[in-house]
Amino acid sequence: MPGCFSSRCMLLLATAGCAFALISPYRPARSQEQPPSDTVTYPVDGVVENSLTHQPIARVLVSSMSDEVLSDNEGRFELHLPAGMGEIRLRRPGYGGGGFMSMMMPDMPHRIIVAAGMAPLILYLTPAASIVAHVTLSSGDEPDGVRFTLYRRQAVNLYAQWAPIGNTVSDSQGDVRFPALSAPASYVFCSAASSDHAGPAAPGVRVYGYPGLCFPGGIDFASAIAAPLKLGPGQDAEFDVALDRQPFYPVTISVSGAGQNPAPFIQVHTASGEPTDFATYRDGPNGPTVFHLPNGSYYAEASAGRGLDSRRYARVDFTVAGGPVSGLMLVPVPVQPLSVEIRRDFTASTGEDSQPPAGFRLPGNFPNDSGLPDDSSPAVNISLVPPLDTAMGSVLGGALRHATSAPEGDYLWDITAQGRFRVQVNSFGPYYVSSITMGATDLARDLLVIGPGGSTQPIEIVLRNDFGQLLCTYAPPPSSSAPSAPAAIDFNPVFVYAIPLFPSVERLHQGIARAAGQPSIPLALPPGSYLVVAALGPQQIDLDDAPLMSRLNAAGQKVTIQPGQTTTVAFDKLIGGDDGGDSTADAAENNP
Repeated sequence: MPGCFSSRCMLLLATAGCAFALISPYRPARSQEQPPSDTVTYPVDGVVENSLTHQPIARVLVSSMSDEVLSDNEGRFELHLPAGMGEIRLRRPGYGGGGFMSMMMPDMPHRIIVAAGMAPLILYLTPAASIVAHVTLSSGDEPDGVRFTLYRRQAVNLYAQWAPIGNTVSDSQGDVRFPALSAPASYVFCSAASSDHAGPAAPGVRVYGYPGLCFPGGIDFASAIAAPLKLGPGQDAEFDVALDRQPFYPVTISVSGAGQNPAPFIQVHTASGEPTDFATYRDGPNGPTVFHLPNGSYYAEASAGRGLDSRRYARVDFTVAGGPVSGLMLVPVPVQPLSVEIRRDFTASTGEDSQPPAGFRLPGNFPNDSGLPDDSSPAVNISLVPPLDTAMGSVLGGALRHATSAPEGDYLWDITAQGRFRVQVNSFGPYYVSSITMGATDLARDLLVIGPGGSTQPIEIVLRNDFGQLLCTYAPPPSSSAPSAPAAIDFNPVFVYAIPLFPSVERLHQGIARAAGQPSIPLALPPGSYLVVAALGPQQIDLDDAPLMSRLNAAGQKVTIQPGQTTTVAFDKLIGGDDGGDSTADAAENNP
């Protein structure tokens, strides 16, 4: 179904704005935390501008711990703050926080040094994006109460996922609104299927309703994410959503062992993984369950059992195409735990006589001569993440347990799952995952496929401890002219990202350069090649996003980390700035 939206210049990241109470502009309002009466305060003044147009923004709530005001009609404000380090936050409905904002950190403050005779500040807000849909029903009924879910493409440890970020329902006019959205970003939204029957339908009764549709496209989830809505800061998208009333067909599903207590529970999902909530009825106390579903592709799953030794699971895929579906059978089979073999290939010296390089730091709070795991500890957590072509639900995980009478280093992973997953591993000690395989499958590169009953092949993990180290500094180029008054320097931290250029299941490596000219907190990294990027604010980095990676390659530096050695990288330019200047993220879509 066609959609149209107004386009404005895309420069900076944006997030949702926040509502606030009405306060008289351009003068102190409610003091949040009054300083002692003998505390010396200094005026901190400036202007708030639109980061896209550089026009002043009126009625912005400019606040600190001890003072707050609303900007006047020309965007001007004045605070009175005690000397020393201070923080300023900006809020206005319909705006985000410029390059300092992200969905993960929606209200990062501006940090300044307050002193006498400060130069005026220029602070920026970025217009938020929005989506509005207009619903009509083919029956002519009132289009209110139709439920919608909004999905946003976002990076999870370097890989994209479509995550649900909000739900709403259409109002009495059929309007659906998703206001104050982060941008640049990609979105899809889906209507929930609904039938005319509020409860179970009696046998033989024809059921009608409205199937769920996803937009853009107005078809299914897979079609929508193949061509999502890409919103930039300040863009407003409008869609016409026409829902056609269609027949829902009975789908009969039987479960082996339905008479057991507790009885196996059946859940039906769309092919993209979205759970459905349709009217059902049971044909007899131990008979099959009948679902009424519109045309489409689905899968049903059933689980049973309460303990680790009695868990059973079954899944069946099916398609509804213009008629009833019968004869589907779910046969829960025992779920076997996955076998995990962990091998330690420690080559770096860790004893009391070892002499690490001066200042060398291992990850976490582990000294160089201790903290290595013994053979009874698994030393890692494993999680499974659905691939990009599915609607992201919960990340699957579970603790590893040592198998009774098994060799040291062999563990069992009790997880009930079936399908395709990306494997992520979090090691919690001074070591890293150098390889992870299942037979001939490299799980650092390829998806893990789990079929009925689990898998018979073990997951093999090799841990190493021969880290290298990365230090980063940020030194902006000197100004061409000396300031006439002390500048209110923004001391927001510089975020440093080390992106592995080799297959890895470890998390994205991130550090912080605490101030200009000072080295970052050291990053202990597995040996290998990395793309190192410095950013003014948190970033979502998606390895599958070719345009973004091209821009990051142009802005970052490639380094090779050697075991036991320290590599230093210096930056004079940041991505994700909020000053409308030449920063990579100013023109980038973090998640196209």
